[in-house]
Amino acid sequence: MNDDESLDIDEFNLLLGRLFDGCLEAHEIEKLRIALESDEQCQDAYLDHVGTHASLAWQSRGQLPISPTQSKSDQLEPAPPKLETVSTTKLWSNAVLFGLTAIAASILIASLLGKNLNNEDSVADQKTAVVSTNVKRTDFAVAKISKSVAATWSESERPSTSSSIGPGWLHLKSGTVRLDFFSGVRMVVQAPARLDVRSSWSVFLDSGSISCDVGELGKGFQVHTNGMNIVDLGTAFGMRIGPAGDPEVHVFSGKVAVVDDAGNATREIVENEAMQVSNGQLREIAYEASSFMTVADVTREANVENRSKFAAWQQAADEISNDKATVVHYTMKNLERDDLKVLNQVADATPTTDAMMIGCRLAEGRWPNKKAIAFQGNGDRLLLSVDEEQDSMTAIMWIQVTERDNMLMSLMMSEEPSRRGRVNASVLGPPGENEQSEYDRAKIKLTRWGVWNSGALHLGQFRYGIQDLAVSKPDREWDLFDTEPMPVLESSGNWTQVAVTYDGDNQEVSQFVNGERVGHWHTTYSDSLRLGHLAIGNLSLDETELAQGVNREFIGLIDEVLISSRVYSLKEIRECYEIGKP
Repeated sequence: MNDDESLDIDEFNLLLGRLFDGCLEAHEIEKLRIALESDEQCQDAYLDHVGTHASLAWQSRGQLPISPTQSKSDQLEPAPPKLETVSTTKLWSNAVLFGLTAIAASILIASLLGKNLNNEDSVADQKTAVVSTNVKRTDFAVAKISKSVAATWSESERPSTSSSIGPGWLHLKSGTVRLDFFSGVRMVVQAPARLDVRSSWSVFLDSGSISCDVGELGKGFQVHTNGMNIVDLGTAFGMRIGPAGDPEVHVFSGKVAVVDDAGNATREIVENEAMQVSNGQLREIAYEASSFMTVADVTREANVENRSKFAAWQQAADEISNDKATVVHYTMKNLERDDLKVLNQVADATPTTDAMMIGCRLAEGRWPNKKAIAFQGNGDRLLLSVDEEQDSMTAIMWIQVTERDNMLMSLMMSEEPSRRGRVNASVLGPPGENEQSEYDRAKIKLTRWGVWNSGALHLGQFRYGIQDLAVSKPDREWDLFDTEPMPVLESSGNWTQVAVTYDGDNQEVSQFVNGERVGHWHTTYSDSLRLGHLAIGNLSLDETELAQGVNREFIGLIDEVLISSRVYSLKEIRECYEIGKP
């Protein structure tokens, strides 16, 4: 498309409207296609239109009526249900029409932009997921686990507080959690409980106990059980499965509509009433609110638990700072908004180990009232220098990955003096007088620790022998230690502990995630290392790398950094994880 044929954003939006109305003509389709191929602003506008059109279409066209014979797998999700009678034929016609339109539009944009519709990270997927009736937990999020108290899960991949969850089963073995649904519903789940999260508007309770706080925006939220379906009408209520498998509902305030599987007429239950389905019959039972935990109860208990965990971590952190082997320890405890440095908490620490903040901002850390460092790209980094040589090293960080667009994201990377002088002299000044000679003398000259965008941990050590120094430009030979990709290191928004150890005496390298060893290697050398000038969360780029589009920016949060001159055992790393996890 030449300049004369280009679309402005208003005309583009008009064409999108005609697309979703199903009246786009052939020449308009071609104009839309070309605009989507060539204009990033048009691509973003398209994705916004899909999400908005999907939401409004479902709300305006009504929902399927509640059906006592409707199975769990037959429900059209996610959508807030309505009680008024709707023509099923018309509804399905509208739903299918909209679904085909949205899917066709999604295929169009996917083919133009080269996006994979099955990729869970695709924005287009998340905005068109409303028409999907068979999704996995990772396809799109419908709720967040916002609070937890002593929660343990049956799954090996356990969700954590602040996790976003999609449709799928949750099995809470012990403790209590609060789910905040994107529909505006807050739900407390008390263990032991099994819950099928179907959408932001619907769940199936298989066992256990839940209580729901539903405001005006969440009216129509459904809870299904074997024998009873509850449709909220703006209320707070509790549901549980009794010892005999009989479902109960207790209404704390407002009212709910009850539909049982026996085909009985819909019945409304109001405040301070309770009903049970037993042997296929709906009957009144004694109202009992005291056995259900409320949202306020969970918040209060979670705050108590958090304060206790925070106090225990602070005590353990002080012990680490006082360990004579600790070289750097950033706890992020007392950071202020205008601080320019992150202070090393180690006693008698050298000034160069206080980290200079370049860019970055402060964010909430693992606990309320505790800070973390947010890295948002655009050159954000922490700069420090560890000048003493070490025979061994342990490095531990608590990180939260929010984006993984870059191929390799920097955790902690050292930089040779000549390169730093080339690309950073205007900020940091030229290398120190003895820095180059100390670098030349060191056997392990560079240490690069980061995360691949696949979720694999990476460690690279650059070294060459003294005899190679006579060569003007010796070939770089890196010793590389990469783990297998791990989903926990993808952009999940969860706090994750990562650690690496270099044991020069025993010639070993190990990497760890959340207290578990995920990689172990034997080296052919036992050289000491000099970390020297370090960048946390980034690394400078020279002209060649800039031309190649290299980017090592870490996008996310870092809360606590430890560098020690001794090798931590697996037991110690696990203890650091257990005491430090939120």
